Amino acid sequence: MKKHRTGRVSLPTIAAVLAITLTLFACEDKEKKQTPAEAVTVEQPVAEAEAAAEPTENIASDVKLLEFITNKDGDVLKKFVYDKQSRIVKIYNNYSNGNFSSIITITYSTDNLVKVETINNDGNIKYTEEFVRNGNTIESTTGLLTINEEGYIVKDGRNTYEYKNSNLTIIQDNSDDERFSSYSYDNKRSPFFNTTTPKWLIQRLFDNDYHSRHYQYASKNNVISSSRNGGELGGIGCDHKYQYDKDRFPVAVTQECDGTETVSVQEITKYSYSGSK
Repeated sequence: MKKHRTGRVSLPTIAAVLAITLTLFACEDKEKKQTPAEAVTVEQPVAEAEAAAEPTENIASDVKLLEFITNKDGDVLKKFVYDKQSRIVKIYNNYSNGNFSSIITITYSTDNLVKVETINNDGNIKYTEEFVRNGNTIESTTGLLTINEEGYIVKDGRNTYEYKNSNLTIIQDNSDDERFSSYSYDNKRSPFFNTTTPKWLIQRLFDNDYHSRHYQYASKNNVISSSRNGGELGGIGCDHKYQYDKDRFPVAVTQECDGTETVSVQEITKYSYSGSK
């Protein structure tokens, strides 16, 4: 692979970059809100986290798992529900006043067979995909995935992926050496640190839901800088500044992005968890 250049790089549109945090998650809620654990040891201070959170439906209640993602106004973007093995089994999208736009359901028939369905709020199935694992390959209705020993995707139909210390560092376009993304990380726990959901499945859930390659969210740690090269807008890069709780999980992140043909934009996303370990 070519040696990658560093610095600010690009996306097709600034909206696609901001989707990394704002459209990444949506979830269902119940009636009563709660405040996430008090934040301490702020390495990169941001606005104090006041994420809306509600009683958990998670079965694995003693394990600390990401439950709610909210925006700076407290609107719930995603809610995650887990089984006894701490695997994601439901994701509620865009919850507001008792309504939600859709539900993603994940069924684990065996260790090697997983079915994912997106169901609209009217009960109609919008999307279905089945995954069958055979060694280090995953076959699905949309194509073939290659995974490494940790379960991360290293190649699909469009890109090749590089990792270091269980963190995604490079996404390289298979058809254009000049088009790639790069990421650097903190040393804290990512929101999905405790889930046993297969890494490749977390990556594909993000891809299918948002029609973009946000594979870095299955990484062990949290992205603190990201940059992308290629496309029509010139260069784009983002800095991500976190506030953490006492267990070193992020409870809020501020993302600031700028590029050669864009102005600096700031967005805030907040996280809350169920369980205590």
